[in-house]
Amino acid sequence: LVAAALIFIALGLAIWMLAEKPAEEISVSILESVGSCGGGDVGLSLVKYKEGYAEILFREPANTPCHSHVIKNIKISQEGHVKVEIELELKKTAKVCVQCLGIIETRIRIGPLEKGSEIVVNGRSLRI
Repeated sequence: LVAAALIFIALGLAIWMLAEKPAEEISVSILESVGSCGGGDVGLSLVKYKEGYAEILFREPANTPCHSHVIKNIKISQEGHVKVEIELELKKTAKVCVQCLGIIETRIRIGPLEKGSEIVVNGRSLRI
């Protein structure tokens, strides 16, 4: 009876471990970050979600388009659902560019994530 109980507990633990994705397995990478003159919609949007990976687009105004985003901080938590919080900062680019009001557009790939996960970039959020 004790052996059966231990097997049951071990099996339950194994299933729980398979169901939970450890936060350290989730990767976040910038695919592209470019600045351009002009306005447009700012914010965060889902470009695509395929095979557990989300590609998102973050658009932010800047005083010139001579910047790109770099990742400053990433926080991943799991409280009922996975929440990935990304803090981006602007980095001045070395290229010569026109002085105008700009918008910085950054494509980010995050995963693996399950449907229902939340992504937050610089305070703006979306749920997959």
